[in-house]
Amino acid sequence: MDYEGSDLDRFLSAHWRAPDRAPDAALMDQGATLLKAAVRSGELTCIDGYDSPTTHLIRQRLGNQPMEMNRHWLFSPQSFVCPACQRPKADLARLTPSGKIVAKLVIHHDHVSESLEHFFYDALVRAGAEQPQVNGLALAMRMAPAFAAHDEVLLCEDCNNVDVRAKKRVEAPKRFSFSPGQIRSFVRPRPNAIHEIDEAVLLKLWPDVLDAYQYRERAMRSIAARAASDRHWYESHSGDLPAIPLPGFRAYLRLPGWTSVHAFFGGETLQATLGPPVIEAAANVSRWRQQPARKPESVPNNYAAAICSEANPAQQWNAYPDTWRCPICGRSKAEVVYRKKGSSKIQWGIKEAGYVPLAWRAYRHYCTHCVSTLSSLQKEVRSLLPEGASIGTHDYVLPTELAAVITAQAHGPNQIDADQAADLVDRILLRGAVLPD
Repeated sequence: MDYEGSDLDRFLSAHWRAPDRAPDAALMDQGATLLKAAVRSGELTCIDGYDSPTTHLIRQRLGNQPMEMNRHWLFSPQSFVCPACQRPKADLARLTPSGKIVAKLVIHHDHVSESLEHFFYDALVRAGAEQPQVNGLALAMRMAPAFAAHDEVLLCEDCNNVDVRAKKRVEAPKRFSFSPGQIRSFVRPRPNAIHEIDEAVLLKLWPDVLDAYQYRERAMRSIAARAASDRHWYESHSGDLPAIPLPGFRAYLRLPGWTSVHAFFGGETLQATLGPPVIEAAANVSRWRQQPARKPESVPNNYAAAICSEANPAQQWNAYPDTWRCPICGRSKAEVVYRKKGSSKIQWGIKEAGYVPLAWRAYRHYCTHCVSTLSSLQKEVRSLLPEGASIGTHDYVLPTELAAVITAQAHGPNQIDADQAADLVDRILLRGAVLPD
């Protein structure tokens, strides 16, 4: 079943309200009834409930017993899978000795912020500082997340509890926490049961984990000593307004009226309504074909390691085989890798177009430099059309026509044949900015 178009979806669309607007009691009751029905039917699966399909599956396994379900369980998707033990929700609930079904999820975090705060005050006392170190403490708190061994993450209660048991077994430091991947390595998960620990794996893992923790602790103590002795570099913001009193920055939401105003109008409408008349400077939309492309920056041999250090680029990189080539410029996967001038960051990307005309079906996945060329061509053609006319990204030029004006260079932007590109613009306009038959 789909949520879109459901009774709840239609109801919420018809009775939208700003978050700070007082609700109508009768509408809230009607909405609550529809909400329960949507969860029960499986239309709404982004949250859970006492009467959801997932809960019914749990009851089939564990019986119609009293059930305790915490807020994290209730507000998490029914498709949730514990990142540590890899069990789905239906496997996470279990019976307690008293015969109650427990369904709980817990936010698991590294206690590193507590450690850095502890080291800060310890260093403050040791230094004998007589003046408050407000900026120093702020610096320590800002840097704490950088020393965390893992992000805050939602885990099943069994994984959170086994973290405590494992730490006792190896006599871990007070503020140490195992990461989800480490927990996964030494637990023996079973459906609807408390975890068992593989002690052999845990004891083999522990020396390397402890060494990494001790390295972090030494670094944190060094930062804390600087912060506590006023020999640091940080200045915190002070004032009645937030540091950046602009929309899109979290603290701005505290300003009176902003939530309801933005929710109703939206950013673009607000700018158009309240801003001055827009004065558009004439842009040189032909520059893309008139100026030579810059020479490529050198790319290191370990470019793949650099690209795959970020989650999203890594996912896309691994999705394409090494034999892939851009269907427009013809460059290989490796040749599409590039580095911007003055930057050490290695970049790579492929446009994954959605709906395209038939002529583009075999060209839907093309490199970012060809994306840039196509976008520049589109801007120039659009500027030459009658006012109010519009064109889609792929609706006015053939991929073979685009390829004909390009000379590809490895690791850099496309070189454009100025004469052929000018001729292409003329041909597109002559045929009314539509694809040729």
